[in-house]
Amino acid sequence: MPLVAAKTSVLLPLYEYSEDCWPELQTAASQNPTLDFVLILNPDSGPLSDPTNAALACVPKLRALLPGSTLVGYVRTGYGERGADEVRRDVDEYAGWDGIEVEGGLGTAKLDGVFFDEVEGGEGNEELYRGHAEGAREAFGQEGTVVFNPGTTVGDAYYAMANVVVAYESAFADYSDSLLPPRSLLPQAAIMLHDFSLASYTSTVAALGAPALGSIFITDAKIDDVDVYQTWGGGWYDFCRAVAGANEGSGGEEGEEGEKGGVSASGGSGSSTARRESAATSTTASEAAQASPEYDDGASSSTTPLGPTSSPVATGSTGSLPAPIVASDSSSSWLPSWFDDLSSSAGGRVEPWGFLRRR
Repeated sequence: MPLVAAKTSVLLPLYEYSEDCWPELQTAASQNPTLDFVLILNPDSGPLSDPTNAALACVPKLRALLPGSTLVGYVRTGYGERGADEVRRDVDEYAGWDGIEVEGGLGTAKLDGVFFDEVEGGEGNEELYRGHAEGAREAFGQEGTVVFNPGTTVGDAYYAMANVVVAYESAFADYSDSLLPPRSLLPQAAIMLHDFSLASYTSTVAALGAPALGSIFITDAKIDDVDVYQTWGGGWYDFCRAVAGANEGSGGEEGEEGEKGGVSASGGSGSSTARRESAATSTTASEAAQASPEYDDGASSSTTPLGPTSSPVATGSTGSLPAPIVASDSSSSWLPSWFDDLSSSAGGRVEPWGFLRRR
């Protein structure tokens, strides 16, 4: 498989229908033309196959506007409790979008693969999820994209099955680096953070490992106030700019205050192997970002992101997402010194996306 430089993408849930195909996403993409997105489409807590449904018309439009991005369909797995036949039926329905010509002559609603939610990542469930991944690639072809969302630490076997694994999904304040996989699996890992509270997205994105980290989503939306995946939050544009800047080696710049204003949108515990050794001292993500040499108070920044500017990873041919790989290298010497001093502070099970999804 070819080797490419690591590049962090934005993993973005699109769980509500948007008549205008999410203009906030389109604006962020136009402002950051080198930034790639992994877009999770969830029209009805799963797929739909009505060719007249307006939601399908957004697929070819987004593909044209964001040519380097990946579009996947949402499928819940019920923490291993949902029947394999039901899961496969949803997968096949999404794959069938390839044959749906949307109104307006824009093309078909073809997707690239599947986002499996509510993944129960215990060792006893590996065969079940291997079957789900194989089913997705039977439906979409061997180059189809598979994303697993356990939202917490899982064994390396899950990274061997999927292109992307959500390694953490919860509050920003509770995040710790020890929840990430080893270095050689980092390009497949994704982080989803809500309740972001620091001034600078630039230093935080770098502190979290971009551009070596596979995918990331950060929102300042508060989970006690809103559904954090159905609002863009006040820092959406600054976040996207920060990820693009980290990928380009410039660090990105925080936006003007007016642009940072809020915008509204429609829009299990697991076992771990080959974990990076934790140091005796625990440091959270917010503490690490503030201790970073490039931490700032939200002013414009042109600093160089922490971590490597490139990292070779095996990839498939779907966008820039890495192909599933098995890694044995747990070295973290390429990270800044404070990054290896992090250890878990979250503990227990983090809330799954299914808990937040509208019913």
